[in-house]
Amino acid sequence: MSNSLRKRNYNWVPIAFILSPIIWTIPTFFILRAQTDSKNAACESSMKSHGLNLLFYAKNHDDVLPNAKNWIQASRAGEDEPLKCPADPDKARLVSYAMNANLSGKKLSDIKNPSQVILLYETNAKGSTPFGTGKDMVDIGKEKAGQGRHNLVAYRFNFFLMADGTIRRAGTHDERKPLRWTP
Repeated sequence: MSNSLRKRNYNWVPIAFILSPIIWTIPTFFILRAQTDSKNAACESSMKSHGLNLLFYAKNHDDVLPNAKNWIQASRAGEDEPLKCPADPDKARLVSYAMNANLSGKKLSDIKNPSQVILLYETNAKGSTPFGTGKDMVDIGKEKAGQGRHNLVAYRFNFFLMADGTIRRAGTHDERKPLRWTP
């Protein structure tokens, strides 16, 4: 056997060990990002659908929103829209959204600035038809672990459906400040 075959250069081995995790990190990041974006879009779409069904219900009932205690029945409108956000980590929770109880039985025309009044919000409540005034809202804050149900790079937020049917993303105090619970 010749000396050239015995004296192989293995200087590439440490470099391969260093580069291998980096090479796998890049596609993993994009795969996880796509999964997160998909969950966010599904949750936003579901919440929007329920909100529009509630507004449609009001239009068919003399402009009056349903009672918050049975908002789910009113929001279904014959559709099989999911009530659970795909980003909700609690597998036992049946419903991820809640109706603002302050709007229970209210006329849409009595709501001042409907683009600032919360109709539906993301909740941590365990009930089958959650409603309230935000006490059970998914927490967002730097002091809390797992804050916000959705995330973008270095930013966590929740969805809110406003009384005019628009969706808002709010994660910071400044973003939540203009949102109101009362009509």
